[in-house]
Amino acid sequence: MVQKSSTAAWTMGGLFVTIYITNFLLAWPITRWSGISNGSFLFGDFSWLSKWSTDCRLDPSLPNLLSIYSQLENSPTCPGFNYGMALLLLLSIFPVSWGSYISLALIVGVFAVFYIGFFLGRSYLMTSWQKVLATVTFFSPGAFLLFERGNLDLVIFLLIILASAFLGRGHYTPAYLILVLATLLKFYALPLVLFVALLSRTWKQRVITVASTIVICVWVLVDLSRGPILPIQGSVQFGYPVLNHYFEWLGLRLAPLPDLIGFLSPLIVWITLILIQRRAGADQQSNLSQGTKALQGDYAFMFSGITFCAMFFVGLSYDYRLVFLAVAGIALIVRGTFDGKIRVALWISLIIALWGSGALGNSLMFIPTEIKPFLIGGFQLAGDLAVILWVGILLHFGSSVVAQKIKWFGKLHAFITRTKGEK
Repeated sequence: MVQKSSTAAWTMGGLFVTIYITNFLLAWPITRWSGISNGSFLFGDFSWLSKWSTDCRLDPSLPNLLSIYSQLENSPTCPGFNYGMALLLLLSIFPVSWGSYISLALIVGVFAVFYIGFFLGRSYLMTSWQKVLATVTFFSPGAFLLFERGNLDLVIFLLIILASAFLGRGHYTPAYLILVLATLLKFYALPLVLFVALLSRTWKQRVITVASTIVICVWVLVDLSRGPILPIQGSVQFGYPVLNHYFEWLGLRLAPLPDLIGFLSPLIVWITLILIQRRAGADQQSNLSQGTKALQGDYAFMFSGITFCAMFFVGLSYDYRLVFLAVAGIALIVRGTFDGKIRVALWISLIIALWGSGALGNSLMFIPTEIKPFLIGGFQLAGDLAVILWVGILLHFGSSVVAQKIKWFGKLHAFITRTKGEK
């Protein structure tokens, strides 16, 4: 049974808020059971925002604005800061007081999960079972860690979904400006700015987007050159270096082989899907074409898929950013044209990717200690491999959708895949 979009939107929005509030009141049991957090640091990342807005407060007035990086470097009390300088400027102008950061983080979290649930319910016609699966998919350990920490990535995620909604309704300029803001807060939204700039149609849009995109790229590069070096390994990392800790656990020192396997595996999945498509019959190719057409106006699928794949290939796809995979996966499964068995397989693999990567069960007492490393480690390995599989899937379907949006990319895509481009 499929509900009307307005009813489904309010229902899912309310359900998402209920799940969020319940876990807040229970001190985030999912992240504690999964072993990725002990639940003792309430909105820890948001508390850092409060600290940055006081200890790292900058003077944005002229002429001091011109020496903004020097102010940060010369601060003796400023902690590590790996967000964009634009955020620090905003925090200096609108500081977050220590006494109100919990209330503000909770308000942001409730609003964000309601909007995301509302957006999913309004944008995708789902059966009751699909709504259940979408909810289970979205509220994975990584998503709960995002909420528990009050991470700014939740705001960036919300901005990206909001931009996709604007662009889906034909509002190009607001969508572009929202993505610019998201990029200035944290650099990984930059591919979306470049992508939307390529979608410009009028000469006025091209002039504005080309000039501003160049400025944004330079700004981000300067930010990255002056910021701390981000870690490339860790037990809860989901980028291409994810296989490193499995080799280390086995006592194998075969660097850079794990990185190469992690980097190339999604590309191999992509190539395999292309070969399967080329060998498929006319009916199957027609279904795939129809599925691709259904996703052409789904910018939430494109934006979340591009963001997640980009983070994977630069090794920055950490646990709480799996929410991007959740949205992209839900959109593909619901709107794509697949037969029943393939759709079931996609749901199962997506849930394994979202839940397995969090190593659910690490803190469950009823699991015997002797088998816990193998049981939990095996489930986490399954999740990490499922993530790699899904990156390849998103590359395949995402590139087909983007090929219909950008003419020169469509020609390149048709040449590589040896398929005819859509007219």
